[in-house]
Amino acid sequence: VPAVRSDLLPSVLLGVSILRSVSVSVAAGATFFPLGMGGLVLAGYLAVSVPAAAVEGAGVIGAVKRSFELVRGNFWRVAFVYFGMLVLASQIEGALASPIIVRDIVLALQHPTTVVTQLPIAWKVAEGFLQATAAVLVMPFIELTWFCCYLDLRARNEGLDLLVRAQDLAAEAR
Repeated sequence: VPAVRSDLLPSVLLGVSILRSVSVSVAAGATFFPLGMGGLVLAGYLAVSVPAAAVEGAGVIGAVKRSFELVRGNFWRVAFVYFGMLVLASQIEGALASPIIVRDIVLALQHPTTVVTQLPIAWKVAEGFLQATAAVLVMPFIELTWFCCYLDLRARNEGLDLLVRAQDLAAEAR
């Protein structure tokens, strides 16, 4: 896979992220009736495309090909990591945004009509800020999960751990 110049790497990472999101959304929409299975399968195969672009310096298409190559034969492992990560991330995000939910429940129990009334703009801004903060705090852990999954797939498929150890031993021998 030809390497991308380092000054272009941020735009390549953004391109891979956008391509992954759009293609998974289109595949999920195209397979809407069988529960969006196309989107789920494509999400699994594209799971490590961003780490592949970052570590290997591959272009957008190269990163997508590399992700398919690494996931092939390990799809169910990646699918379980994907599912576990989504459950954990949603739980953490929900816990961080729980003050909003608790406030809504308390208000609904005190005054049932508050469920249908319009909130003041200050509350809407505060809710949006809290939800955005929760999402931003969880995102690095999601990407770290994909990076660890990428390293695991490289170790399983290509013996990356053995290659690194052999290089360390060769350096020590010199």
